Amino acid sequence: MASCNISAATRAIYDKFNGIRGKSKEEISFRFWDVVVLTASDDDQKFAFECQLSGKLKRKEIPLGLPYLVFADPPGPKIGCGGATMNVIHQLSKIYGSKLDDLLVLVINAGGQSQRLPNASVLGKIFTVLPFGEPPWQLFELKLACYLPFLQRMNSGFFHAASDTIEIFDVGPEESLNVDWDFLHSGLTALAHPSSLSIGTTHGVFVLENKQSRATKPAEFRKCLEVLQKPDVPLMFAKGAVIKNEGSAALYSALEDFVYTDSCFFFDHSMAQTLLKFYLEIYPLQCEIDGYGDFMQSLGLRATDEFARDLRNVSKVEPLLIETRKKLFLALKETELHVIALNCSSFYHLGTMKECLENFDTNSELANCIGFLKVVFSAFYPSSNSESIINNGCIIHSLVSRCCKIGNRSIIEYCDLNGPLVIGDDCLVSNCTYRATEDCPSLHIATGLLLHTLELQNVGDKPRCVTLVLHVNDNVKKKVNGSYSEILEMLTFLEKPLSNVITGSRDCSDVFAMDINDEIPTYSLWHARIFPVTETKESSFLATLDLVRRVLNGGLNKITSEYSCISAFEAMQLKDVQKMVDHRAKLFNGIESLKNTRTEL
Repeated sequence: MASCNISAATRAIYDKFNGIRGKSKEEISFRFWDVVVLTASDDDQKFAFECQLSGKLKRKEIPLGLPYLVFADPPGPKIGCGGATMNVIHQLSKIYGSKLDDLLVLVINAGGQSQRLPNASVLGKIFTVLPFGEPPWQLFELKLACYLPFLQRMNSGFFHAASDTIEIFDVGPEESLNVDWDFLHSGLTALAHPSSLSIGTTHGVFVLENKQSRATKPAEFRKCLEVLQKPDVPLMFAKGAVIKNEGSAALYSALEDFVYTDSCFFFDHSMAQTLLKFYLEIYPLQCEIDGYGDFMQSLGLRATDEFARDLRNVSKVEPLLIETRKKLFLALKETELHVIALNCSSFYHLGTMKECLENFDTNSELANCIGFLKVVFSAFYPSSNSESIINNGCIIHSLVSRCCKIGNRSIIEYCDLNGPLVIGDDCLVSNCTYRATEDCPSLHIATGLLLHTLELQNVGDKPRCVTLVLHVNDNVKKKVNGSYSEILEMLTFLEKPLSNVITGSRDCSDVFAMDINDEIPTYSLWHARIFPVTETKESSFLATLDLVRRVLNGGLNKITSEYSCISAFEAMQLKDVQKMVDHRAKLFNGIESLKNTRTEL
């Protein structure tokens, strides 16, 4: 069996991408994308993405001379990443016409509220900053980099990727082009990663033909019988998806039993035309279509339309969902499915606070592989004393005081913190501003908190800000029903009943926001009006920390009588994207200035 070195291969890929940042496509000596597309959930998010792409192009952080496009989902019901992908094909066909058939397109599905990682809700998970690079890479650059080894094995078509994953792999020497895998076949070609059975329960799982055949290469074609979507372990065994990592099937992975799970996939223009025809026939799409579950479960030698009735992973069941899925199955069932088993690979999800804390930790497997650092593109404020920062986490794109103490695995990103601050373990502090004053000479942030400051649209000429706070174990997506008092007991905030925050007998419509297109409030933590609105980022940060103190100390919160309060959901509707982009640019300039005065971290 060939040797496998994922870390060396990954760093070589990133070095290769570093060499083309800021170069025009004509200057790049190897194949690169003809078009790069991000999908957005609405026009506000589209504007946020376009602002950030514009900044990257101006700073020459990405290759130049090719279109970077953003398409918002059409108004109406959520259409899922599959619906968003079909909308991309529709929009590109209008722009390029028959010329589209000659183009290689990267599609990154980046829409969504990102409720489980609120610091990415406004500006997008695809622009999550990473603890490496100068200036630091975001997930967007990493996506452009990590698929480079595949491009020389592709013809025109569409490569579909998620916005909140990191895939790392070793496919063997780049010069070894005489391999038995590529993306040149008709239909859909999916990447498959060896994964534990527990990971298989939250992803698509491939059932392969002749599953015990020897895996002798880092990457190879495998025949696929069917794709299971988030199956339980008994179903994996019953369907024959589980592979024993022993004997003739021995793999690079150390897993004893494993399954092959999905991540990215490529499809050719013939499949794109099939999807476009389907999309136009049912337009406007009235339900969620999943680019993974619905596309791939329609393919394979044993595929049936039984998946159409599986409603487990649907956020909202629309009346036409089952019927639409069945029509999609009929449209795609003759499409070929190919699987490339990346036997020497891993993938990581960054969709939740816990996942970011675990993977950004410099002791983690991912950090060791890529080379994550404790301090990236950040600077100290000048200090008259000789204190040194205690940093057991990571600081990214921030200005900080030397008097800060940062706990294990905690992340500081896009912050301006000028004063003594003690941050507990497993915290994520994002976009926050703090200035030490006589009234507040120092601060302490409890363990396990996410704090994220948003700048909101002005009311007249009056600025507004809000700082969201959640505990790493809070379930923001949990929805409940019942009496007013029951709802407050069933929902938890900072690991305590919401009744600790909201007092008195009030109407639910005053306490919980109403979702778009709904006629009654949504009873979830995401919709609870508990976050104080103030005029500045500094006062917002302090007001929210006061809320935390009152809740954690067991006293009922009185802050609701001092400030108007809004929900996280409403904060996203009231956000001022331009102000938040400007905050990052101002920080960039401040860091550069301090670094030039030799006060580098």
